[in-house]
Amino acid sequence: MKVTIGICSLGNGHTYRQLQVAKMLRNNGHNVRIIVESGDKADRFRAEGFDVLESWLPLVPARPDGRVYASDLWNLNRSSTAPGLRRFREIVRILGDDEQDLFITDYEPNAAYAAMLLRKPLMTLDQQGKYRYLPMPRLDGPSHHWEKARQVLLMPRMSRALICSFVPMETGRPWQRIIPPIIDPSLQSLEVTADNHVTAYFSRYFDSGPETSVTALAEIFRKPGSPTVQIFVHAPEYPAVSHLESDTVKISPVHRSNFLESMRRSRLVITNGGFNLISESIALGKPVHTIPLPTYDQNWCARTVEQYRIGTAAPRVTEDAVIGALAGADRLRRSILDLRDAHFLADPLAVVLDEVHRLAGARSGWRRRSLHV
Repeated sequence: MKVTIGICSLGNGHTYRQLQVAKMLRNNGHNVRIIVESGDKADRFRAEGFDVLESWLPLVPARPDGRVYASDLWNLNRSSTAPGLRRFREIVRILGDDEQDLFITDYEPNAAYAAMLLRKPLMTLDQQGKYRYLPMPRLDGPSHHWEKARQVLLMPRMSRALICSFVPMETGRPWQRIIPPIIDPSLQSLEVTADNHVTAYFSRYFDSGPETSVTALAEIFRKPGSPTVQIFVHAPEYPAVSHLESDTVKISPVHRSNFLESMRRSRLVITNGGFNLISESIALGKPVHTIPLPTYDQNWCARTVEQYRIGTAAPRVTEDAVIGALAGADRLRRSILDLRDAHFLADPLAVVLDEVHRLAGARSGWRRRSLHV
């Protein structure tokens, strides 16, 4: 079967998840093609031997009311729209000539719209689907209505929806399934310890960069008697914070193997509220201290971390909150392991493969969900 997977290039979680999906499908005899923006994500999939179509990912702004307006879309994407649409038309032409059987999208619009134009089945496979379909609490700050509006715009129709969650959730709709996070299998071979060491990772979301958090954290761990901390940032951010290193504070550009080596021996993981890193921390039995970026997604993840006693949350890096998270790390480990053993044992890739086979050769069965956005 010919399967095309569209992958959102923002952050690393979409890439790590879909790399496992693509490898699993290839190992089961399917021909897999990738749609992703040009750059390191495209290079990563090419290095794994996948054919990659480079795409355009439009920026989708939201106003405080949680709505998406056409005028805002145009103003933010004006210079990139024409070349982006030309690239999309070329993608549709290539995939139409090659007769794809199925499309999968992880928060990526080119695959979704190509499936719609070519009348092929589409499966959404992401973690944001819960904000579109499930009841969500009102939180201080960003509204979950923007998450709904963005998904309706980027992925208007689908045949199936698989939704990853690091805590148990339920949906009563037969075309939706909740699955555990798709975890990098290399974590299973790690020798996990709890040394006097902390791993931290901070990313950027538009104007919210890592500099303030890295500066505050380095100041905390620079004091005598502190555990060692290794702080990871993306390569473009590294020059602005590298001078903050000391005997107990190491700052590095993100490198997957180095990051996992640091995390496997940590007492605590400090990060923003990203779904994938929280999921990997649970898989390794590591408590997390979250500093969520200003999105509903990250604030929901941070709130859920506290509710399920798998970590703590704070609006910013402070010494009291960090020291408190370190002091309580051992007490949280039992509830983390209980959650992991109850929710993470099922194989999500087996569910994905089952749904792929169910949709094989389908020509209809579109699902459209019109939400008030």
